[in-house]
Amino acid sequence: MLKRYKRGKDFWKDQSHSDNQSIQNLFSVKLNEEPIEHFYKLGHVFGSGDGFILKEAASIADPSFRVAVKVYKLNGLTSKLLPIAREVSALRSFDHPSFPKIQEIFKNRNKIYVICDIWKGKRLYDLIFESKISESDTKIIIKQLLKAIAYCHSKNIMHRNLRPENIMVEPETLQLKVINFDSSSYFSTKGDLNTCLGEPYYVAPEVLGGKYNKESDVWSIGVLCYLMLTGCPPFQDEDHQRIYYKILKKPLKFCRSQWIYLSQNSAKFVQQLCVKDPAKRMKIEEALDHGWLVDSTNEIPILPQNIIDNFNQNATLSIFRKEVISLYLSTIDAKILARWNKLYDHAYCSATGKANLTKFIQASSSIKYFDQLSDCTPSQDNSERKDQAEYISYSNFLAAMVDFKADLPKFSLQSILVHFGVDIDQEVDIQTLECYLKRKGHKHFKRKAAVLYKDILGELSNTPLCNQEVRLDSSEAKSSNQEFIEEKKEGCHEDGVLN
Repeated sequence: MLKRYKRGKDFWKDQSHSDNQSIQNLFSVKLNEEPIEHFYKLGHVFGSGDGFILKEAASIADPSFRVAVKVYKLNGLTSKLLPIAREVSALRSFDHPSFPKIQEIFKNRNKIYVICDIWKGKRLYDLIFESKISESDTKIIIKQLLKAIAYCHSKNIMHRNLRPENIMVEPETLQLKVINFDSSSYFSTKGDLNTCLGEPYYVAPEVLGGKYNKESDVWSIGVLCYLMLTGCPPFQDEDHQRIYYKILKKPLKFCRSQWIYLSQNSAKFVQQLCVKDPAKRMKIEEALDHGWLVDSTNEIPILPQNIIDNFNQNATLSIFRKEVISLYLSTIDAKILARWNKLYDHAYCSATGKANLTKFIQASSSIKYFDQLSDCTPSQDNSERKDQAEYISYSNFLAAMVDFKADLPKFSLQSILVHFGVDIDQEVDIQTLECYLKRKGHKHFKRKAAVLYKDILGELSNTPLCNQEVRLDSSEAKSSNQEFIEEKKEGCHEDGVLN
């Protein structure tokens, strides 16, 4: 059997944590020790994994805001914290459609609750063994997976446990989420890892040899592709040691009865991903350009002028509007979000981990997704704009797709403040906003609460969201409003992304 031991950067080392402070230091974000029941109403269990269960939950302040809660039972064993910290550290650094987004984290003596955006799909494992994945579907899923893992590697993070149980797929749209980063690790091009872990069917030969790097994730993708196309793994046996022997010594075989109805290109693709020598194995960038995955009809849509303008304005979005857009996106229809993700994927660049905006601007398209925007006309000379950003992150792309005036009026300013934790019968004050930002794990929450408060002052006079009376603390409103006006005159009002 594979041994499981820890190695890597100091952050990932297995250590004993005897007090709350050392536990807090292990995580990249502050843990909230208030009872989770004060903020969320926990619902039914809809999934489980090694050491955790998944529950659906609704915000107490705003029941329409629904999340997934990953509940870990510690049973007094602080050694269980390390895998959780790995996952939190990895996912909080990601800004990509193929990974869940962590909202906040709660802790008590026996449990840790990780709050994530909710994702209702099926495990890839279930889809495979329900025989519901065709070769064309496999191409769509594998292409997404390759881009997702390329993004991980651009952050110097390896997943190290890619298997169908750790990939969620929405059956109708085939959009995927890669989950369970409790085995992940930082890697370096200057040195290899030697921690042997992973599931027997999907582990790479070099992992068994005790010296490996990011190429081991590519092997696992090749095995997953083989499994999706045929319904069985390439190396199988009832005995794990026999499986390891076959992975190390036996060649990859393509049974005629399994592959006769599949394209020759699919077999070549899998064969190049499952080369035993990692130095000769196909790279992710090469795999994405492989003939089996390339679709010549995959043209990039041209975007309306208002969307292009939104891309440029995102850099100056206020903290308040970023929070409101995040709230809106948590309630958006899954099919709309899937279409937006496909648009983002059209221009995604693996080298930067972002979308190449110039591809949208320069391309002509047969995709009529924007026909519904009858009042929007495509830009005719966007390529000549000198202020156009070349690349755009996933979160900024989503923000640009939201029409603040058309999509958000259903959120009254009052209802948004309730989401921030403000009682509708009380005045808005900076201390309440500080508590909200602190609970969300934001750094410098006191300074950002002051900025958020000023943003609200601006919204009171400048936005259709203000359709109900909102009371502000008079003393804070007077001083903050004066500062806001002065900063606006000087052009130095502080905006930006929350950390």
